[in-house]
Amino acid sequence: MIRLINRLADPDSGSLYLDGSDIKEIDPLELRRLVALVPQKPFMFEGSVLENLLRPFVYRQEKLPPADGEAVVRALALAKLDQGMLPRDARSLSVGEQQRVGLARALLTHPRVLLLDEPTSALDRRTADSLAATLQEVCHAQNLTLIMVTHDLRLTERVADYCYYLEAGRIMEEGRADEMLARPRTDALKRFLSEPTE
Repeated sequence: MIRLINRLADPDSGSLYLDGSDIKEIDPLELRRLVALVPQKPFMFEGSVLENLLRPFVYRQEKLPPADGEAVVRALALAKLDQGMLPRDARSLSVGEQQRVGLARALLTHPRVLLLDEPTSALDRRTADSLAATLQEVCHAQNLTLIMVTHDLRLTERVADYCYYLEAGRIMEEGRADEMLARPRTDALKRFLSEPTE
């Protein structure tokens, strides 16, 4: 689903709209500037963390934000990364650290919509809880729409306003997150919620 939202794949039928415009009418590169995807399996380019953070600006031939500038410092803080990591080889980081570099890279470009695929899958519980609080802060402070795919119920409870429960690509149930998680209506969601969590 999230691949459809920034046109890494196109739907067989139906339409997706961003601010009233069918996304098929928006140039895919322009769309991806507005709708940033942070995948579950992070991709790091060769080079330092800083070089990875600045890569979108290099591709767009835009002025690079300074390493000690407010934008980079804020993106690092929001992704729970230390500035001392900037010179480190990005590919030598743990998967959890790479996920957070990917998040910082996306936030640095100021997208309108942020797509996250299992953002806590490689994080310990404390870091995941901290990230949940950060995501709420970012969304409210930057008026950012967040669309997240997750199996992490703790994250869902802390971050989501509205939920869709999908099985095999079909929406089984939808509604306000707090109501849906507390009082599931469908057998499919009841089964999912009753499964033990790790």
